[in-house]
Amino acid sequence: MRVLITLTAFAALSFGQNRFLAEGRIIGANIADELTVEISEGSGRTRTAPVRVNPDASFRVEIPSDEHALEFRVLNRYGEVIQTSNQWPMRGGIIELRLTDRLSAVPSPGQNAVSLKRLAFQPSAKMRRAFAQAQKLSAGGKHEQSRSAVQEIVNAEPGWFEAWVELGRLQGIVGAHSASVESLQRALAIDPNAAAVYPSLAMALVRTRRWSDAGQIAQKGLDLNPDSAKSKYVLGLAMALARLMTDRAVALLEEVQSHFPEAMLPLAAILLREGQFEASRDAAWRYLHIGNAPRAEIAQTIWREASSRLK
Repeated sequence: MRVLITLTAFAALSFGQNRFLAEGRIIGANIADELTVEISEGSGRTRTAPVRVNPDASFRVEIPSDEHALEFRVLNRYGEVIQTSNQWPMRGGIIELRLTDRLSAVPSPGQNAVSLKRLAFQPSAKMRRAFAQAQKLSAGGKHEQSRSAVQEIVNAEPGWFEAWVELGRLQGIVGAHSASVESLQRALAIDPNAAAVYPSLAMALVRTRRWSDAGQIAQKGLDLNPDSAKSKYVLGLAMALARLMTDRAVALLEEVQSHFPEAMLPLAAILLREGQFEASRDAAWRYLHIGNAPRAEIAQTIWREASSRLK
């Protein structure tokens, strides 16, 4: 992937004898977004030089003197500063602009931001074939075999974001929820911008009874994607279990029940606890009428309790 980086140097009005070429390298720029790198040095007019950047690409730019530190500012396409650094230029030396792992890019219009670290990683052809085979095993219901295969893949390719996400999913399916938490955390360490992973991690935390942590992680996912029904559901569920912010939990669970019918069970429990017996009874009734309700006995208990309170 390539990206056009514009280097802007603020040059002095009079170059004099102190003018020299600063040679630099942009490290780790294997991204697919248009960024702007501004280089400021003292005061004066600007000079621009475009450069197409591949990983470890080099550039040259005229710097008026070596008397001031250079300030590098990396801006995204919206003009927001996403990274800054300061360096002293050295005559004939190398300036290295190292883009951080947390720097994100938008691969193409309409897509979510992706971290530089995730985009830069390329698994081997052998591991890609193994990953595809593991996914086929999971699709065929052989989740434990698939989990074992993906575990071997991440051992060999620990920088593979998608493999960590898949391992966390499979660990959740086979009931290894603590391990699932660790795998999904590894995925987010690679790409902190992956909004879809946060509600999955939050649900794994719910299943390990870490309700407060689950609520915080679900909120992060909602901050990244305010339209995420799954983040809203898990946040409402975590609040319900932790008995926190009841009004917001009710609002979230009511909002997403058409997408997540299972939300009606914690909703019924909260409403019963809050003395809203008719609403609790109705929510429990709706839950009981979804196909193969997994906790039907709990819903029946809530329905009977709420109904008795209305008599």
